[in-house]
Parts: sequence; structure tokens; C-alpha cells
Amino acid sequence: MKIVLIAGAALAGAACAAEPARFSEYRFDPDREHVGRIYHYLRSNRDGSSPEQIHVFHKSSTDVEVYKMVQRCTNAALVTAALDYDRWSASRLVGGRLNREAAQDAFAVLTFDPGVLRLDAVVTLPDQEIRQTLDLQALPWRLYDFDFAEFTIFAQHLRDPRQDFSVEMAMVSTNPDDGNFLKRLGAMKATAMGPDEARGVYRFALGGEAFAAGGALTLDARDGHVVEVETAVPNHDGYDDFKLVLQSVDDGGAPAWRKLLLSHFEGCAEAN
Repeated sequence: MKIVLIAGAALAGAACAAEPARFSEYRFDPDREHVGRIYHYLRSNRDGSSPEQIHVFHKSSTDVEVYKMVQRCTNAALVTAALDYDRWSASRLVGGRLNREAAQDAFAVLTFDPGVLRLDAVVTLPDQEIRQTLDLQALPWRLYDFDFAEFTIFAQHLRDPRQDFSVEMAMVSTNPDDGNFLKRLGAMKATAMGPDEARGVYRFALGGEAFAAGGALTLDARDGHVVEVETAVPNHDGYDDFKLVLQSVDDGGAPAWRKLLLSHFEGCAEAN
């Protein structure tokens, strides 16, 4: 049973156990706000196996949509997120399946309780409703299995991409045998490694808590979005590790996004 979820934002210092919020690492830059842009990524294991197409649409200043598919005419995910630029975190995510009308059949919601730094998840299945909560320790936070979608939007507003930064990571496990599907991965720390001028990127080494085995991140030097990520930590069940690589960028806006979503089931048998 595959569960796709959502997530939410929180207030700094709301819980005494929480670490200080790291909002000073960000500053909103209107010149880097590319509303209408579509980012196409390929997610896989580090060796390239189990590839899945990930499309991220910056729908509005505060809204992001993500379309995930392995193959046309088969089940595909459509996940939406609301962004909070005061807390530099997602305030709400809704998980669902893409339907033939290019819309979302939602079945899961993840929101954040800012008073206690808590994620609240509700998953509605045909035969039951599942609820679960997860306490976070710091802000900003990111949902690891959201494939760096909100990460890539917020990273465009890093105050100085030549400096280290850190985010709190959570994840949704889709293992049906795991009763605790909400997981706290802890801090992901990005240590600046300097620019790669030939590639036009800023490089970071990844580490911290669940990411102690290391990894790497590159951000576009001009616009700040994620170009590539790799870690030893899989972000979906059935994977051995994690790799995400940018394939293309399209500024076609809402018309291009709708055309892309409609193309998933175009010419497919109704049974699919």
C-alpha cells in the first residue's frame, strides 16, 4: 500500500525542546522567484536503477505541485504543497493520485501545528482512516520523500549560497508493515564546498544525523534551484539509496503544466 503524504510549517521556539530556527539563512529575492517554472528531475538509486520521472511546478508564489510517474498510462502521484516564507517551510502537503482530468484524487494530508512543532497526518483509505503525529526539533523543515520539491524553491532564496545551511528532515514510509509511517530523520547539514564555475553550480557536502554516511548537493549558481542530489538514504521504500538529477527547465507556466498532466493518460485504455 503506497502512501503519499504532505507536510506543514511551524513557529520558531514554540516548543522548549526545539532548536533555534535557522531563518537567517534565507532572504526572499523577487528576482529568483520563478512562478510558472517546471523542473523535470529523474529520481533513482545511485546506480541509475529504478528510475522515476519527477516534475515540479512552481504554480504560484506559495503553491507547488509535483507529478511523479514511472510510466505513462499507469498510476501516477500528484502531490501539492503550500509554502510559508515566514518560516521557510511547507505549511501543508496533500498527497493523491493523478486522474484523467489532470486533477488530484487526494487521500492524504499532512499539516503542521505551529504551537508545538508537530506534524499531523491523516490518510483516508477505502476501509479506514489512519492518523499519526510527529514532533520535530527545529525549523526550517523539509519532507524527504517530496523529492526536494519545496527544497528547490526555498533554496533559490538562500541569503548566501557560499555558506553552510541546515534543515530538519522528515519522511513518510510507505511500508505497510511499519505502523509508524511518519519518520524524523533529523538535521541535514549542507557544508559549502565552493563553486564549480565550469558547471555553473554551487557544491555542498551533505551530512548530519540520518545522513552521517554523507552525500552531495549542487545548486544552480544563477537561479539557486537543485541541480543534483545524492545520499545513502533512500527516500522511498524499495530503493537502496537516493539520486535526483535535473533533466530540464521549462517556463511554459500553467498551460504547459496542464498539457503535461493530460499527456499521462492520453491514448490509454480506460481501465488504466
